[in-house]
Amino acid sequence: MRIKTGCVVQGNIRRGTTEALDVIGGNFDVVILSTWSDEKEKIPAGKFEVVLNGKPPNTGLSNRNCQRASTFRGIKRAEELGCTHILKWRTDMVPTKLDVADLIEWSYFRVPSKASSRIVMSAFRNMTVEPDWFSSFPDIFAFGRTDMIKMLWNDEGIDYGKPFNLPERMKKEMGIKEYDGKMLINGEDHTRYYDAHIELYAFFKDRLQKKLVREFSHPEIARDFLYLVDHKKLGICWLKDDGGFRSIFQAYQHPWWTESTWKKGRPFINGFGYPERQWWQKVKRILNPYVVKMEILRQSMWYRGHSKENAFRY
Repeated sequence: MRIKTGCVVQGNIRRGTTEALDVIGGNFDVVILSTWSDEKEKIPAGKFEVVLNGKPPNTGLSNRNCQRASTFRGIKRAEELGCTHILKWRTDMVPTKLDVADLIEWSYFRVPSKASSRIVMSAFRNMTVEPDWFSSFPDIFAFGRTDMIKMLWNDEGIDYGKPFNLPERMKKEMGIKEYDGKMLINGEDHTRYYDAHIELYAFFKDRLQKKLVREFSHPEIARDFLYLVDHKKLGICWLKDDGGFRSIFQAYQHPWWTESTWKKGRPFINGFGYPERQWWQKVKRILNPYVVKMEILRQSMWYRGHSKENAFRY
């Protein structure tokens, strides 16, 4: 099989977009910028396809509908262009250590039966929770065979007029009722616990279970269908519009998945609402600001080195 790689860079045009497109353009067969129609005048010059989208009627909590719509429309275009493997990326992230050969190798690590590849994604923000439907996937990046990326990001069952969406099976199993943009469980509103990362996981789990006609838990899906990689291996710089950087690793007090945890296959199961009951969680909460500062310092060093090396381009 001839591999044809594509990258969908999605989101509005902002600080870092030019650099991201430049780095990615030199590594992928096809690069697609999937952005909004009102961003047309801001698009930088470069050798990439552009998909202009109208914004959803409801942008969604934390702009989740915007991210879903621009990502999936870019994926569909990449599929039309014959891409066999796709990376989903953000317009405000610059990868300073990107190696597509590594992504391909990781995606084919012990591929389970009835799957075309694993999905490579960041090892952080992959929290396992009880009840399982409230576990999460990160939306930082995702790479794999086109059909697997489509399963993760397609908009089947998504109503873009709603602030958030729930798989029907999730609602049935948990007795969830929706009322006026709220998620009610036993009469109590739990909307604040259902962020974009959880919605991404819930729909992937639902689609995977329908396809393979069996049930899966979050640890099983992570172990068998993902390849979790430390984001530092890609040297990701997450740029803020007003200068500086955003930390990918946050909430140090929570027991997150790491690359090591994934390889061992023994994640910590978080309680609903991520309660911080252990003494070590309280200590890590105090240390969290320093961990974030180290992450930002690391990104600034990567970015300075990258900018110096490519000064003639920008």
